[in-house]
Amino acid sequence: MSDPTSTPEKGAGELGEDIVEWACNSPFGKDFLFRGQKYREGPNEIELCDLLLLFDDTAVLMEVKTADREKRPNRTDEEWADWANARLNKALSQIERGVKALGSGQVKQIENERRGRVRIDPSSITRYYGMAIVDHPTLDKVGRGPIVDAGGIPVSVLTTTQSELIDLFTELSTPGDLIDYLQAREEFDAMHTMMAFTDLDLLAFYMSDPDEFRKLVADKDMIMIGEGYREEFAKLEARKKRAEMDKPSILVDAIIDKLHEGRHAKLPHVEERRARAGQEPDPAEAYATIATELAKIRRIDRRLLGERL
Repeated sequence: MSDPTSTPEKGAGELGEDIVEWACNSPFGKDFLFRGQKYREGPNEIELCDLLLLFDDTAVLMEVKTADREKRPNRTDEEWADWANARLNKALSQIERGVKALGSGQVKQIENERRGRVRIDPSSITRYYGMAIVDHPTLDKVGRGPIVDAGGIPVSVLTTTQSELIDLFTELSTPGDLIDYLQAREEFDAMHTMMAFTDLDLLAFYMSDPDEFRKLVADKDMIMIGEGYREEFAKLEARKKRAEMDKPSILVDAIIDKLHEGRHAKLPHVEERRARAGQEPDPAEAYATIATELAKIRRIDRRLLGERL
């Protein structure tokens, strides 16, 4: 007989979602991440997506598909590729369903430990993106990235793997940086195709000069990125020193945490002004507004701000 007090062992799927949530916590902050949210559709309760990044006017829906290689040790690479592409199609359909639910108002509220309950106003979300994180490195990347039609809302979906995710979020280490790239990548996909280079090569090309990237995408009929561009980008002196250069920027991240810890503090001069204005304090709403504004600051600007502070 099993011990009823013991914690059941997590399956590969849940462990994969744990890894993705962990990878997202540091760059994007726990205020804006919502895992495994549910909404009602008739008598049924449906999961919105594995992980939602809701930041300002943008929603990024993430679906995670993790291979259980211990249970299937004899599969060939071709069989795993078939598995991965089937799971990718499943992830795309789930992202499509989730965007429709958000856009139609079916999702009334979401919740996390950091923010508590957050009401959803569909009209306040003006941009949607998807991320399909599929646990297999041989996913076909040639051509254009997938775009799903969610009830008239075109949603560009970035496909990646758990192993690539760390590299991705090392470069895109704030919500604004990620959303900027997803928008630039959407513009690239609308006019160009990927040929003989990877998503990480494309990211490196973008990171070398984001403004020039978007100008080239708009002006040129064809963009060729050399295979292995990512490796060459990583050799640049500025990239080698990035961790050292980013240290002052962490101060901005820490300020958000400190504000969260002190969100219920009552300062006499602030309380006096509120009383004169007839305002009822709402610590949660006030904190969310300030945290969002601080989190909008991109990493390079956080460096400068941290240095001045």
